[in-house]
Amino acid sequence: MRRLFAALLGASLLITTGCPSDEPSAGPVANPGGESIVHQGSKTKLRMSMTHVRKGCEAYIAVEGTPPESLEQVIAAGHLEAGDTLDLWGNQYMIEPTGSTVRVYTYGADGEEGGEGADQDWSNEDLEPR
Repeated sequence: MRRLFAALLGASLLITTGCPSDEPSAGPVANPGGESIVHQGSKTKLRMSMTHVRKGCEAYIAVEGTPPESLEQVIAAGHLEAGDTLDLWGNQYMIEPTGSTVRVYTYGADGEEGGEGADQDWSNEDLEPR
């Protein structure tokens, strides 16, 4: 089931963002939005990544009956892979229980609270389609 979800996520990323370039990736994107903002394509990738983490946490809640205290618990329970919990900049996502789900958030490129442009803090709530 997890492989099917991963395949569907990969296909939706391909549809949303287009085909990857032929050039090898150098790892996480250091500044996906330029100097002042995170551009729409990166916002979409960030939203999809955060949604995947949130869904893994919700699966944990469904099985365990309580929200996870950390992403390590969700990984240990087999609902996420370790690489799934990294943001676009290679920083660990953070979670906060909010009732029957969790809020997933990141501190952006610099990994520190606050900031502007690529250093801006983002949560899944900020990126929900309106």
